[in-house]
Amino acid sequence: MSTLMLATDELRGLIDDIWTSLFETPLDQDAPMPDDPVTAFVDISGGWQGRVLVATTTEGALALAAHMLAVPESTVREADLADAIGELANIVGGSVKSCVDGQSTLSLPNVSRFAPGAPGPDALQVLATWHHHPLCIRVAPARPLIPARRSSSEGSTS
Repeated sequence: MSTLMLATDELRGLIDDIWTSLFETPLDQDAPMPDDPVTAFVDISGGWQGRVLVATTTEGALALAAHMLAVPESTVREADLADAIGELANIVGGSVKSCVDGQSTLSLPNVSRFAPGAPGPDALQVLATWHHHPLCIRVAPARPLIPARRSSSEGSTS
């Protein structure tokens, strides 16, 4: 089985590199998880399976989309916003995928408005701000649909 060779500080470095390249500035200090976020994610499948998620406020997503498209925020449509935040998840996901030891594939981005909940114990997470907009980037391994089974002697009825 492949592993993800990435620590939280390395994830922060990847994200700062991406933000500096795309937005000409690294992310600012830590911030809380945005309320009522616009969330985009991509899934990594292969020897390591997990999800890479990007979440921000509606205002943050509008600002990111306007910057990426080089247009005023007032002209950003919902489809533009979805494309931009989905592309960010795709870019971050591609960088994370390059840290997987072994073969893996990246899904198409999914964009919605949902709060991703608390990170699991194995998740890597960066909470930051960009131009005063809160931003959450999380990398979490997939959890099995069926948790580890109890040994056959536990709970068996004969």
